[in-house]
Amino acid sequence: MANFIKLPIGKFYWEASLRAPLLGCGCDDEPGGASLYYQSAYDSEKRIEIPASVLYEGSLYAVEKVNITHESTEWHSLLLPLSAESVRLSMQKISQIEYQPETTISGCEYMFSYCQIGTLPLWSNKQLYHFKKTTVDTLIVEKETTRLRLSQLEPESIKNLVIRSPGMKKLYGYASETPFKGVVSLESVHIEQGVEIIPAYSFYGCKRLRTVTLSQTVKRIGRSAFADCHPDLQLEYIKPIEGEP
Repeated sequence: MANFIKLPIGKFYWEASLRAPLLGCGCDDEPGGASLYYQSAYDSEKRIEIPASVLYEGSLYAVEKVNITHESTEWHSLLLPLSAESVRLSMQKISQIEYQPETTISGCEYMFSYCQIGTLPLWSNKQLYHFKKTTVDTLIVEKETTRLRLSQLEPESIKNLVIRSPGMKKLYGYASETPFKGVVSLESVHIEQGVEIIPAYSFYGCKRLRTVTLSQTVKRIGRSAFADCHPDLQLEYIKPIEGEP
């Protein structure tokens, strides 16, 4: 049976629902689960850090769910555990979302409703993102992400795209879609590593796209991949670091 308590995390008190550890698991260190809820007005903090686990009365509880909602909250940086199963953010203004580097990537489901996010990193195909009236200025494709699923994002809000995923050999989404075709808000594309093929029409019609930097890993650019972009579009290759093959 869940308990509802107040837990201090950083400068704030969060409402927490605690789930006891499963009995008979054969492991004394098996943690219970915690669902964290935060709702308050007019908070402005530089950095909010959500831990991967919380301690209460001598027992450790893994953070499974995070739910943050309030129209007036404005945070510079929100640090989330990758091990959480569910993260829901509503009516937030957050400059940057980060992830706890020590935690394991889970099949987390993220739901952003009416949020304004400055920088959003995508770390894995296991992470499912649902967006409702949410804007993102800079999208960073990280780590284990190999395909992009942006159908529920407000694509017209994306200004900057950064790709640094070694596993993303071909820049396309699910069902071979070109997720950035016609995104007129896009101003810069920076491919640091991984991508070898940029398919045809990938950035066709991105009329504000002026800066494109490509890794040396890019071997082929498809037909009209950068057609009908800004007339002053500049395309450059990143110089390899000394010592790299």
